[in-house]
Amino acid sequence: HWKPQVSGVVLAAWKTQTWTLAVVPMVMHETLRQTRSSEYSNTVLWTTALRNDSRLRWHVAVASCAQMWWSASMLVALRFTSVSNAFLFNNAHGIMLVLYRILAGSGVHKQELLGVLLGLIGAVVAMWTPSTSSPSSRFGDLTALTGSLAGAVCVSLTREARDKLPSGVFSFLLNVLGAPLFLLIALSSPGAYSLSLSPETGLFGWLAPEMILFAVFLGAVCGLMGGTGLIVLFDFLPSLAISLVMLLEPIVGACLTAAFKLTPWPELHALCGASLVIIGIAFIVTS
Repeated sequence: HWKPQVSGVVLAAWKTQTWTLAVVPMVMHETLRQTRSSEYSNTVLWTTALRNDSRLRWHVAVASCAQMWWSASMLVALRFTSVSNAFLFNNAHGIMLVLYRILAGSGVHKQELLGVLLGLIGAVVAMWTPSTSSPSSRFGDLTALTGSLAGAVCVSLTREARDKLPSGVFSFLLNVLGAPLFLLIALSSPGAYSLSLSPETGLFGWLAPEMILFAVFLGAVCGLMGGTGLIVLFDFLPSLAISLVMLLEPIVGACLTAAFKLTPWPELHALCGASLVIIGIAFIVTS
């Protein structure tokens, strides 16, 4: 049993730290490629771009804070509302992006709007569970929704910053700035967390010998392949499509745990909902 039983706050701090370390080789590779490859002879080195462009520095700083609240709001919401509600409201940034573009007068293609609506309907179908509403659950839903707004900000700024910063570099900067914020959140929260290597309550507990395997998984798979992988997708997919891709995370996670015989396979309504999300992504990509 290698998965630790720790709180969400500790897990978020661990992920940020391990993701930062996991992306370092990618940062080194991208830096060497920019300095040595003739393909990038007309490209400004990312360190120079950061030093000379104050707007870019602000974009990175705000994106890091937005990403931090995007994750932290999910943890807060889970204390008051259901997992399905917390996830859906926390990942409704596709709608936020569409509303922003409408208010900004930049226009939204009908096919894009249809794709977002199909994706959200699919996510609702996939994660629907009967539950009763209460004031505390509504507070949790609203908290998750503020995280969705932060997610929309993060996605938008990532799109702009990626024009000047490589994927690995941007991931590294997000986490270098976000890691201290998560430590402050954990230390100021009601839980008995500490700056120790304790596998249960230590904010550096992933360094404990028995946690190394989990730390590698957290940094390399969840951080590098998951988080940085999404940032790489900005080179190939529209922001709205990436927002919908995130709605597939719990469904894919359920299938993975079922494949390892840790949980039952998802029910039919979950698979039907996932299909609608995929169709919604296809609508946006082909618009």
